[in-house]
Parts: sequence; structure tokens; C-alpha cells
Amino acid sequence: MFVPAVTAHRVADIETLAAASLAFLAFSLVASAVYVMNDVADLDSDRRHPSKRSRPFAAGEVPIPWAAFLVALLLAGAGMLLVPLPEKFGLSLAAYFAMTILYSVWLKREAVLDVLTLTLLYTLRVFAGAAAIGVTLSPWLLGFSVFMFLSLALIKRHRELADLAVLGTGESVVAGRGYRAGDLLPVGMLGIASGYLSVLVFALFITGLDTLSQYRLPEVLWAAPFVLLYWISRAWLLAYRGDIGADPIDFAMRDPPSYAALFTMLAIVWIAT
Repeated sequence: MFVPAVTAHRVADIETLAAASLAFLAFSLVASAVYVMNDVADLDSDRRHPSKRSRPFAAGEVPIPWAAFLVALLLAGAGMLLVPLPEKFGLSLAAYFAMTILYSVWLKREAVLDVLTLTLLYTLRVFAGAAAIGVTLSPWLLGFSVFMFLSLALIKRHRELADLAVLGTGESVVAGRGYRAGDLLPVGMLGIASGYLSVLVFALFITGLDTLSQYRLPEVLWAAPFVLLYWISRAWLLAYRGDIGADPIDFAMRDPPSYAALFTMLAIVWIAT
């Protein structure tokens, strides 16, 4: 949600940060409502999953009737936050919510379509972040986001398939998904290729005329692809080792080298600016 503020060089603007923060909170509330709905919809498959069985609804820690109250409360809170934000952001949030419903009832059970939908949902957050602060989303940022988020979505599926193989439960398909045990290798190949394509898009962005005019030292930006290559390569190496959990974002939030890569990227952009 904050990426468009950084790429538009408005991260130090108080009004921009305030709008982006409200948008972040609104999206967080809607996403939380969606997760509650998904947990209730996935009760059967979650209870058969080695780690998801510990989720509050699947484990019986939270009564299922509470789900409706929680969803209504979270959506009402998001609606209140929409008041001072642009209409375009509200439409983006509504599209995100509608897409997540479609994902929950159908698309998540379709191989390939599921990760493409997750990619769209992640990219919608970037688009909404741009709408919240009133800037136009760069085609370069859009292309980079699509390939990067597709790689992250495939890491999620790769982990589920790896768990299926390691546990040796005899199951040939991932519960509630459209993948089979033999899909582990192609899913990994697709994820690595997608991650490297995001680096290629970034490298092409550096050579663009718009970039040359917007940055004081655009040549400094060439250090960034190496940081991205390090992070993506390491993430997939750890994924194949089984050292990344079901959520790569959660992994990155707990991983010191990921923070080092993020701050290095920010420093590179700051020096180039």
C-alpha cells in the first residue's frame, strides 16, 4: 500500500502518508474479514492440514457463529475509513473484496488460476495504494508487481506440495486445491522464472527515459537488481529446503536478511534520488 508513495517520491509528504495509512487500515480490515470467511469455508480441509488445523475456527477455539459478527464489524470499520479517501480507492477495495469471494468459492480450487488470482489480489493493493494518494500507477511498477507476486503465490503452493511429499500421508492431491503431488517441480520452476522476470522488469525500468529524468543518479539503481536477485534466489532456495512457511510474507517479516535487503533497496533509491 505504501509502495506508490515511495515510487512517486512523496513518502515525506504528511498528507500522502496520512491517506496511505488510512488506506492500509481499510485494506487490513477487509482482508481480515475475508480471512475469517475463508477459515469458516475451509473448515474441513483445514482440519486435515498439518498446520492449518490449529487455526481458531478449525481448532474449535472460536465459536463458528461469531464469524458473522466479526465479518460485519470489520467491514463496517473499513467503510468508515473510506469516507475521507478518493472514490477510486473505494472501488479498488470493492473489487478486491469481490475477487476474494470469487477466489474462496471457486478459483482457489483451480490450478494456476488460483495463483494468478492471488497475484491480482496482491497487485490490487498496490493499485489501491496509488488511488488513495491520487497518483497514476507506473506500468513498470505494475509489471514488476505482477511477476513478483506471482512468484510469492507459487511459493505458497510449493510449500503445500512439499508438505504433502514429506508427510507421506498417501494423499495425492492438496486438500481444497487443484494440485497433485507430482506438480512440485513445475510449480517451483514457474515460481523461480516469475521471480527472475520481476528483476528483468526492474532492470528495463532503469533504462527508461522517464527514469533517467526522475533520478539524479539513475546509474546507482543498477545495484537494486542484485539485491532482488539475492532475495528471490535465497527465498526459493529456502523454499526447496522446507525452511519457508506457508506464507512467504510472514517469513519475510521474521527474516533478518529480508529486512537487510529491504533497507538496502530503500537506501539505493534514496541515493539515486
